Amino acid sequence: MQTFGEIIVREDYILKLALSERECISVRYGQNVINAKLKVTKNSTKVYSLSTKLRNQLGISNRKQLSIHYNERNDYLHIGPTIGILVKSIPAKEGLSSTSTNSELIFLGQVSLSLNAQVFLFRPIDVDWSNNAIKGYAYIGGVNKWTASVYPIPDVVYDRVTSRRSESQYQIKELKNRLCEFENLRYFNPGFLDKLDVHNLLSNNEALRTYLPETYELNEYNLEYMLNKYPILYLKPSAGSLGMGIIIVKRNEAGGLKYSIRSNGKINKSAESIAVFLKKTQVYRGSKIYLVQQGLNFAKYKGSAFDIRIIFQKDGKGEWLIGKKFVRVAPTGSSITNLSRGGHVELSQKVLKTIFPARKEMKATQDKLYKLCLEIANSIEDSTRGNFGELGFDIGVDKNGDLWLIEVNSKPRKTTDSEYSRTIMKETFRRPLEYAIFLAGFASKNNINII
Repeated sequence: MQTFGEIIVREDYILKLALSERECISVRYGQNVINAKLKVTKNSTKVYSLSTKLRNQLGISNRKQLSIHYNERNDYLHIGPTIGILVKSIPAKEGLSSTSTNSELIFLGQVSLSLNAQVFLFRPIDVDWSNNAIKGYAYIGGVNKWTASVYPIPDVVYDRVTSRRSESQYQIKELKNRLCEFENLRYFNPGFLDKLDVHNLLSNNEALRTYLPETYELNEYNLEYMLNKYPILYLKPSAGSLGMGIIIVKRNEAGGLKYSIRSNGKINKSAESIAVFLKKTQVYRGSKIYLVQQGLNFAKYKGSAFDIRIIFQKDGKGEWLIGKKFVRVAPTGSSITNLSRGGHVELSQKVLKTIFPARKEMKATQDKLYKLCLEIANSIEDSTRGNFGELGFDIGVDKNGDLWLIEVNSKPRKTTDSEYSRTIMKETFRRPLEYAIFLAGFASKNNINII
């Protein structure tokens, strides 16, 4: 067996793993696997060390000491984990707001410094397929914030391409397909979800049907059917976000339609028939697929519409939990709760107490919320065969206290500011990276963590 350099491992670690005596062993870093000489030492402050030659062959370009894990099944020592965060651009400076992508990525970089993992940002143009290498950007803070180094294809890719337009580009799609061809690479948050597709797949789960507003693709027949059944309807772009493009429609006293369009403001209009309505709104809808959805008689908080936003995340054990929960309250006179459309945040406990004042009732609702989120998340992963480390859920509460799933977001935005708990905010950023460490295989008893 040809070898390239050597790895020196402390004897107590070799004994712990019952690693058989041998002269050589395979060493993995990211997707690089190199054969090296194995030397055992009794006296060392480090669990392992690498020769310069082996370090260069593996593509370890910095001196950060990482964990070492023995993969018994494939019989190699795995150094890492390496976590690549796929982005559209590298943030050069702080974002203008706490909700900006720049602020989010910079905060992820800050959090990564406290983790025993090699975390870096990369763009599609940074991948060198001829050498299976990536020019990645690790966070260092200060004025420059990021330092560029060459890394191997990582153990795990965390997809933070945050716009549908970017995600639909050929370059992004091709990159994703090629990365997923690596047998040992784990990829999570694979893409945005289509509202109509999500509704249809969740409708197949009998346990979820009572939580789903009746929803169909918008056409003349479906619109007439829904207008005859419900007093108010919501029309939404199936691939939309941030509350953009929503049209609220109902019948007027003369039998025609009254509707309001939520674009850069609120536009109130009317149409004498469904056919005229569809023609008039075509300019706003464009070529997008729209859905028509049952309007609900939601409970209100101080006279305003609201919904519950839940950031549902996997932790360092690969288990789902509620990472963050808050209420979004719509501006006065509006039914759109999106913060980008003028909504504001309130504590969920504070708002829900006005609907469920009894402690027992509140506890039952909180339990139901978690079980609902878990059922939705499992259904989405099972149906799409995707790996989602985090999901955003918008859940409404009607005047009877019943819960309704309004929307699922597969790439929820996370603010770097919090009016209530900075600790919870930090954990929502830390948790996806801890989940990535778990996916890389560095959360088992066969790891030695180097700090």
